[in-house]
Amino acid sequence: MLRLELPRRATINESPQLTRLVGEAEREKGPVEFDCSKTEAWGPFGIALLASSFVVRARLGRETVLVEPADPDALEGLEETGLMQVAKREAVNLDGAQVHLVALAPNTSNRELAVSLTSSLGAAAASAPPIVEPCLVSLLDNFSEWSESTVGGFVVVRWHKKTRQARFALVDRGLGIPAVLRRGQVGNLIRLPDVDVIEAAFSDPAATSRQQEGRGMGLKRLREYVLGHRGKLTVISLGAKVSWAGDRVSKAPSPAMHGTAVEIELSTHGSSSTPPVHEVPQS
Repeated sequence: MLRLELPRRATINESPQLTRLVGEAEREKGPVEFDCSKTEAWGPFGIALLASSFVVRARLGRETVLVEPADPDALEGLEETGLMQVAKREAVNLDGAQVHLVALAPNTSNRELAVSLTSSLGAAAASAPPIVEPCLVSLLDNFSEWSESTVGGFVVVRWHKKTRQARFALVDRGLGIPAVLRRGQVGNLIRLPDVDVIEAAFSDPAATSRQQEGRGMGLKRLREYVLGHRGKLTVISLGAKVSWAGDRVSKAPSPAMHGTAVEIELSTHGSSSTPPVHEVPQS
């Protein structure tokens, strides 16, 4: 059995290691063991990415095992995420679980799902920034319009009480943003490296917007809303990782990831320089 040890913090900051481990697991045809016995902290990206890997391998009929954390508090936190249920091939959308499987189904109301996901924060939902819900709608709309994932998408919404931050991630195991836009020959993107294609996707309103069909804000509008509320947006797709925070953008190569992951961080202390929330197009 291939044993893969997860880092102490399974968060977006450790994305290179997590992405590499998932890549190793999905190339392995025999049994795989994800050892999180030393993992103490989980972020939305880490939860969603690991959940997607379990489902991808299950579709191929390959055994995958999750070793529980040794620390009781870490174990309790992991049980709340729903990742352990996914690992055991139990229902993903359990009440109270933080990870939800999003199917690519017609006539799906992304607004209703976004409301449900925001409500899953429980009492913290009242403290969460009001922009969480429309940003979730936009992420889900974009997933519905563009994804070619055969296992659906994986969305996780978490509230961090100490920092008063809402963090949520959507992992799409489709082709990846650069591959989809290059195939569609959008502008001159076919000649650009992955990091520049991702940056263009979140900068050019024509690249990913479906507003003419009444769905979503487009990725450019999504980025503007997040940054307008002093949030942080991180995207990982194929061989690239791009992050926006304030007026800064950072671009770096990433271990190859089959698909796309988007994580957004929003604080209750953020302020908006963008239009009011009610002006966001909804599905």
